[in-house]
Amino acid sequence: MGLAHNALDQLDAAQLALDAHPRLRDGRCGGCGGYQCPTYAAAQSVFARYDRLPLRRVKSGAGAPQ
Repeated sequence: MGLAHNALDQLDAAQLALDAHPRLRDGRCGGCGGYQCPTYAAAQSVFARYDRLPLRRVKSGAGAPQ
């Protein structure tokens, strides 16, 4: 059984939020600069609610293997 369209829309929005607010190496948010980013936390809760994992995207030049 697959997820409903509403759930998929929520997961897509959460993925976009995580992409815009990535965690930096020092624990800060790359989007807003805070250590406790509410956008990041809300996106994590959406993935947890649907028992899914977010995609990990590596930008070229940022540690991508050559």
